[in-house]
Amino acid sequence: MATVSKPRPAVLVESASLPPAVTARLLADADAIAGRMARRIAAEISLPGHFNTVSYYRSIVSACRDALRVLVRRLHDGRGPRAGDLDRLAQTGAVQADLGLPFDVLLSAYRVAAKVVWEEVVGTVAREHEMPSATLIALASQIIEYLDEISAAVGAAYLERRERLLRRRDQDRDRVLHRLMAGDVSAELRVAAAACEPLAAGLTAQALERFEAAVAGDASVALRDLACRVAFRCQAWERAERWLAAMLLAAPDNAPAWFNLAIARFQRGGYVGAIEAVRRSLALRPGYPAAERLLADVERRLAGEVGR
Repeated sequence: MATVSKPRPAVLVESASLPPAVTARLLADADAIAGRMARRIAAEISLPGHFNTVSYYRSIVSACRDALRVLVRRLHDGRGPRAGDLDRLAQTGAVQADLGLPFDVLLSAYRVAAKVVWEEVVGTVAREHEMPSATLIALASQIIEYLDEISAAVGAAYLERRERLLRRRDQDRDRVLHRLMAGDVSAELRVAAAACEPLAAGLTAQALERFEAAVAGDASVALRDLACRVAFRCQAWERAERWLAAMLLAAPDNAPAWFNLAIARFQRGGYVGAIEAVRRSLALRPGYPAAERLLADVERRLAGEVGR
């Protein structure tokens, strides 16, 4: 039975390769198609309020463009994704978990994007080239397989990162509680415990207001660091930027804080400031892969802004 079923996929993949002219057309139009995908996602899905920003919309366009280019190359070559392609695209899921995008919204976005990909790729082939029905069916099969692969990879990366973030949040809260139970009743620790308390009930706005009051005075670096972590998890980028900048005045050699400041500025569209911060981070911690990737990404975005 295995010997009968194995040859068929190989024949279908070979016969379903995209014609060179279609490949060139789709790659040349990748930016426009990605824009249409992002507009459909924004129109058909109700995003949480703090995601309705220009910078977040641009990140959707970028993710759609990358995924589309991988698909077109795959269909043209008649092979699976190139080494590292799927892993790189899956990181979109981890990023969305960091940002706090609900999982059902993420999956809905991929379903909308899949419809647009189907219309663009299959529609272009059907309009511009006469192909046997068997070849079109094989092409469609590859598109469905690819969409299944990428959605599964993105979903797995999202859930893995989300679980890690939840564990870290619980560890932060437990650390405060353990210190209280051990007899540390300093005023600052009590403030930290009171600020963390609403997080357990999902009251992020209340927690942020309490941390705002906590760091307004002469707070320690440890308390400011905890406040910044909470701001990140709540996607409160303006607060995160202010609190990190204040923390760095007291601890200018804190490489992770400079890296986080770069992320906060990037999320707010402050690309020049983000580059400055990530370079400070790399000066203190040379070769840090995440910082190098962020620097390359921000520089690309800034170059795109200048080129508009």
